[in-house]
Amino acid sequence: MLKILNKLAPRQLLLLVWGMVLLVSAALVSNMLVPKVKSYNRVSNSLVMLEGVVSSGKNLSNELFDMRQKVETVQRRLHGDIADFPLERLEAHVIEKLQSISWNHNIQLLSVTPGIGDTVEEFREIVFEINISGDYFDLYSWLLQLADELGFIIIRQFDINSNKSRPNDNQLVMRISMVAYRAIS
Repeated sequence: MLKILNKLAPRQLLLLVWGMVLLVSAALVSNMLVPKVKSYNRVSNSLVMLEGVVSSGKNLSNELFDMRQKVETVQRRLHGDIADFPLERLEAHVIEKLQSISWNHNIQLLSVTPGIGDTVEEFREIVFEINISGDYFDLYSWLLQLADELGFIIIRQFDINSNKSRPNDNQLVMRISMVAYRAIS
């Protein structure tokens, strides 16, 4: 190794030494300094974010209130107000709502037949076969209020026909197959 170094000109030797110093410096910077700078930047960004949260802490209670309202709305749409009702109470509640909605829209509730449907994943279907009679626009309004009042239901099938017992009457007869879902407990 010394023979090779003795053959080098002083200028080449100086370049070799400077190259080694530069290589060692680059290794130290990339292995020691760069990770520390990245860590510092992450901590700095976290600090800025936390300071922003602290300064907006007054708005936090309003945001929590809004989130609670949204959760209640989603739960209402999913379960309505029947989440903890036993099955018999659920059927009575749905029939009561159907009758109330029918009175509001001049609809005659001819029959409601509750029953148990299939099991879908972790939910059990409760099927309601409904027969109603009324004017077309009243039936439409009835369906809209039904969706608002019983947001947790799905209308699986419906059939609208004219009232065959009274051919000159404008009344329509609608048969609906409606399903409510309950978590299996």
